[in-house]
Amino acid sequence: MLLVVLFPLLFSSAAAVGKSPALAPAPPEPVPQSLKVNRGETIDVPLGIYGSRNQTLEFRIQTHPGAGKLSAIKTVAPERATVRYTPPADLAVTSAKFSYAVRSNEGVSGAVEVSIKIIDAPPKLDAPAESNFPRTLIGAESAREIVVTNAGGGIAEGMLETSNPWRLEGSRTYRLGAGEKRTFKIVFAPELSGKESGHAQFTSQPERPISLTGEAVFPIAFSPDAVELRHEAAEPVRAGSFEVKNNTGDQQTLKFVADDRLQFPRELPLAADATATITVRTAPDDVAPLDAEIHLNPARAGASIAVRFAAVGPIFRVAQKSVNFGTASAGVTARNFIEIANVGGTAGTASLEADPPFFVVEKSVFLDATKTTKVAVAFDAQSPGSYHSELRLQAHSGPIAVPLTAVVSIAGADARIPKLIPISGSPRRSDDAAESAPIGIEHAPAVHIANLTPTSTEITWPKAGLGSARYIAEWRQLALTDGELGIAWRAFPNTAFDIKDTTVTATFSGLQPQTLYILRVRSVNAAGDISDLAIPVQFATPAKPPFIKITLLRVLMFALILCITGAVWQKMRSPRALG
Repeated sequence: MLLVVLFPLLFSSAAAVGKSPALAPAPPEPVPQSLKVNRGETIDVPLGIYGSRNQTLEFRIQTHPGAGKLSAIKTVAPERATVRYTPPADLAVTSAKFSYAVRSNEGVSGAVEVSIKIIDAPPKLDAPAESNFPRTLIGAESAREIVVTNAGGGIAEGMLETSNPWRLEGSRTYRLGAGEKRTFKIVFAPELSGKESGHAQFTSQPERPISLTGEAVFPIAFSPDAVELRHEAAEPVRAGSFEVKNNTGDQQTLKFVADDRLQFPRELPLAADATATITVRTAPDDVAPLDAEIHLNPARAGASIAVRFAAVGPIFRVAQKSVNFGTASAGVTARNFIEIANVGGTAGTASLEADPPFFVVEKSVFLDATKTTKVAVAFDAQSPGSYHSELRLQAHSGPIAVPLTAVVSIAGADARIPKLIPISGSPRRSDDAAESAPIGIEHAPAVHIANLTPTSTEITWPKAGLGSARYIAEWRQLALTDGELGIAWRAFPNTAFDIKDTTVTATFSGLQPQTLYILRVRSVNAAGDISDLAIPVQFATPAKPPFIKITLLRVLMFALILCITGAVWQKMRSPRALG
């Protein structure tokens, strides 16, 4: 009975001794992780296993991260869980890792690693876009502070660089973590006047510079840099102006240094932050050019101005306000003179004209600077009455009108005579010719009548009085025009002209004895234009002497000639008689 019972046991033991016993199942293997997280944010790390065990698993943190925080494990499914990781604020920590294991019915697994890379946002400097500096005196300084913040992540590191005339006071380097700030002091130290612009630039962020602007002024400033004095067309006085600005906070007494030809106050009190306008003039007789400078005494930078002016252009003046010819004779040329001066600083030309019966010989006048000349104006009317006109001078400096007046009296009109009038009585001497001039005749200065004979005479005048290359002589005659008897000037034949350096002599031949002549000479230029002005002359030719006039002297001489002739004849006959 016992063997029956033991046999199966022995057989099973023998069978067991013949094969290996069965192994227990291993715990599940957890899944390792490699993740990224932005600093300042959190990340949920999934915990799980490979495959499935169809049971509820327990996840355990084996090692914690060296930086940052892990939350409690949260089960989200029988075989899955999560844990939340928060990265540290320390920018030096850029990664973290921890390990976990899983516990199952089969036991606890080995640990696996979870590595996390911490991502930082790029640095972002936040600074003002511009900084405007107050108006600053040259030689002084002004400053502005700017605050810079790293509004991004990471570390903003570099230097702040400025352009001239700005500079940094203190260190220019920076190292800013996320949210950190730094204050910089920028100084504006200008050396030149005017508006300045520049920039401050971060080397780690050059694409976002800070714009810098400022204005620099001299303590005493002149404006503009140069002034040119000018004059009105008819005035030689040149004038101009400039401004002086006191940019300081105190009243200043300014003393100027300049050329003596510049007329303006040499001392000026000027209140703080005030501006004054100074007018500079030249003297009326100062017509030359000038290139000079006005500056302060003592000299200051920026307190000077160049003053220039060219020579005054031609300015013509007429000395007489009007010209009155008085009473003249009809048909007889009367003349007067006007004095023209060029008070300008350069040579110029003026044109002259007058309406008949007034006229001028020279249609234009050329005068060098500061020179004066006399121009003849003539009057010749045929009818009695009062005459009014004007001499018109046109020049660069503008027009000038000089009133002209003359009167032809009725008595003067009755005195009109023909050119050839027989005169009874003894002949006149040449030096008496001026005394015989009828009313209204005005002889030109230094006109001389010489070598007056019954049939010829010579008239000499200075070439400056009526100078030209060619001349014509005319005599006055009565003429019948449209049934009315009047006076006409006609060319005089048989006239020869001898033109010398300083004088002109006209020789008139073919004259009639015992005759009153009224002649005039006019000049002709190269273009053939005949002048309006003439040299009028009147004279009377003497009577022609008889062919033979018996006098005692002539009788004695005739007798002497007869005696000599008879003696010679007798002497010539004597040899013949002897033969």
